[in-house]
Amino acid sequence: MAKRLGTVVSSLSDREENWSEGMALREDGLASGLFGKGLGTYPRIVLARKRDDRFPTNFVVREEEGYRFLSLDAGLPIYFGQKVTIQPNQQYRLSLALRSPDGKGALTVLLCEKMLLYSANCRHTTFRARIPGKSEDFGTAISSAGLDERMVLGWLKRPVELSLVDPVPGSTIEIGRIRMLDSQGHDILANGDFSRGTER
Repeated sequence: MAKRLGTVVSSLSDREENWSEGMALREDGLASGLFGKGLGTYPRIVLARKRDDRFPTNFVVREEEGYRFLSLDAGLPIYFGQKVTIQPNQQYRLSLALRSPDGKGALTVLLCEKMLLYSANCRHTTFRARIPGKSEDFGTAISSAGLDERMVLGWLKRPVELSLVDPVPGSTIEIGRIRMLDSQGHDILANGDFSRGTER
């Protein structure tokens, strides 16, 4: 707690700067002042009007010939995640399809305990697309040993989240057909084919 309180002043300064930059992106006028630019438009407005080279990651679900995938255009880190229900001390098999149109993108997958914004007790692996513009299949085993065991107040477990991030700013990575199978072969992820957009 003392460590967290020690960062309050610098965090407040960062938050005030972010707020000011966000407010500066608004358009003048009564309609914009009353109604804004519409739900979900902030990332697009930031990309179009931001003055420096610090851009957030953009993500969008795309479709090609009936095949849907998540496209991440990497900027400042955004962790695209889903809460998962895991069993302790188990091996899970993660598989996914990756494509990097520019040949630079990578994908880091993290499995962490996550309370609000803060991740702890993580396992991670990074996949790098080898052939620019070509979809490739990747897979790995992830152990849940040590996860989902700690108890808060003697009865609450910390939630566990599977997160995706492209760690290479300025690159693009496309993710399709992501699955995480338990020892019985059941997929514990929801909407891993992005057929329902970014739901879950």
